[in-house]
Amino acid sequence: MFQELRRHKPSVLYIPDLLSFMQNITPSIKATITNMTRNMSPNDQVLILGMVEESDELNYESMDLLPELKSTFQFNNRNIVEIKRPSVSEIEEFFKFAFDSITLTPIEFDDLSVRPKRKLKKLKVIKMEEKPKADNFKKEKEQAMHDMRLKNLLMVKLSVLMETCKNRFRRFRKPIIDDSELIHLFGGVPNPAARYQLQNDKILDTSTGKLFYNMDLEIVEERLWNGFYSEPKQFADDIKSIVSDSETANDRERITRSKEMLAHIMVGLDEIRVQTPQLLEEWKQVRLREKKRQLEQCQKLKEQELEREAKAMANGLQALAANGDANVEGAGVAPIGASPAVEGVAADAIEPQDGDKVQTQTQTQAQLQPNQNKDSSLEDER
Repeated sequence: MFQELRRHKPSVLYIPDLLSFMQNITPSIKATITNMTRNMSPNDQVLILGMVEESDELNYESMDLLPELKSTFQFNNRNIVEIKRPSVSEIEEFFKFAFDSITLTPIEFDDLSVRPKRKLKKLKVIKMEEKPKADNFKKEKEQAMHDMRLKNLLMVKLSVLMETCKNRFRRFRKPIIDDSELIHLFGGVPNPAARYQLQNDKILDTSTGKLFYNMDLEIVEERLWNGFYSEPKQFADDIKSIVSDSETANDRERITRSKEMLAHIMVGLDEIRVQTPQLLEEWKQVRLREKKRQLEQCQKLKEQELEREAKAMANGLQALAANGDANVEGAGVAPIGASPAVEGVAADAIEPQDGDKVQTQTQTQAQLQPNQNKDSSLEDER
């Protein structure tokens, strides 16, 4: 005990009833305590605090244990402190501020003029460091792999229920409306006059006004092995759709069998919940993450579609601008030489008259005559 006191300094050894403690311990323990207290240095930060409940027991002159206490714990009379019971006036004085505060109204108690104003230290704005995209991509990839493992585990657990449904409830392997009557709704030529039409993800029977999910076990099995289900609730919802179609068709035998099938499914799902409650919560989180991914994918596709439309519009505007420039250039060339009538007028305007022609020819001959005479003189000199 004393070793622990020294190890965890500063420390306190508290003895609630010191007199009873001294009377009940053996002489060997007393000798051990005496030895340990003597070996303690005055600089050790260890306090041994012993309490005596009644002051009457603490009679310094008549108490027989006092010498033994002093020798065991190495203290003197100066180390004895008496805590007296306070008087009524002292108690009232001590609690006076508390009593006065209780009688004050909220406005009097919280005096804003007296309250000191706090000077808050201005903190530095710390910019959040953006995580590298590579780390985010790696985490997303690891999360996707974890989700895939959870979905595969869900497939295995739901496959047992799926086999039970296929073997015991074979009539639900086909939908309530034959697929041959719905060809025009899925990939065929639309036929507004057909009996069955789509309405809010359901099939409307126009002759009766009833709406059907047209769900069957083959679709459920296909969804199961294609990884459509992220949590057991989706599987149960599809089975409930089969029950809803049976009730809408008002087929008593089909209603009874479908409800029996739903009861088997719900019991199986309850067993999964009881056996693996942690997995159930993880499957819910997988479903939420898949919804988030689907929303992000839809948003990305919309942005790509808008980008393509903007690019196509820009290309169209460029083509229109190019065609407009070509039309403007053609309009500027046409007046220069396109109209024969204009060309005729211009030729007539600059063509000389007959008299002008004779005069021009005479001037030309006069200009050539000196040159000919000069040539003949050069030949005579040679």
